[in-house]
Amino acid sequence: MSNKIKPTSENADIAVINDFDSEGAEPVWRSETKASYTTLAISENTASEEGSSLSMPYKCKAETIYFQYISVDASVNANGFTFLMKGDEYNSNLVLVFYLKYNGNEFKYQTAINGISSEWTEYSVGFDQFTQTKGDPKTMTSDLVKNITKVVLNYKNYSVDDYYISTMLLDEIKLDGTITLDTNTKTPYEG
Repeated sequence: MSNKIKPTSENADIAVINDFDSEGAEPVWRSETKASYTTLAISENTASEEGSSLSMPYKCKAETIYFQYISVDASVNANGFTFLMKGDEYNSNLVLVFYLKYNGNEFKYQTAINGISSEWTEYSVGFDQFTQTKGDPKTMTSDLVKNITKVVLNYKNYSVDDYYISTMLLDEIKLDGTITLDTNTKTPYEG
C-alpha cells in the first residue's frame, strides 16, 4: 500500500491520489484483467504538456479493470473525485469504483461515466453520484473518506464491431473537497 494520501500544501481541500509525475507512479496501479495488452506505462502525453500521465490500454468488446490500493489520512475532507482523462475515438465508458472499510465491513460504491472524450477533459464526480453495490446501506459522506481503501477504473465499450485494443490516458486523480456531493461535470481541459 502507498503512503497516506494527505491534503496538498497548496490547497487543503485537495488530496492527490496520483499525478504520475514522480518516479515509480505506474507500479502502484495494477490490472485485474489478466491479459497481455494490460501493460501500464508512463506517457509524456499530458493535459498540461508537462510531467507524465498513465497510459492504460483496454480492449473494446471487453472490460479492462485497473485498481490502486490507497490509504487516506484522517485530515482529508473530500466530497468526491476529480480526474483528468483523455480517451480515444471509440467514445468508451468508464465505471469509477471505490471501496470503503468501516467498522470491519467492506462497502463498494460505483458510478458510470459515459463517453470518455478524445480530448483532455476534467471529470468531477461527487459522492452522491455513486450507487452502493456492496455492504449494508451506508450513505457516503466526507467524514468517511479516510476509510477508502481501493480505487478502480473499469473501461468498457461494447458499441464497436471489433476487438480493438486502444488506450486511455489518466493525468491526475484526486479526492476533491472543492466540489459538492452532487457534482457531476465534464469540462474540457484548458490548462
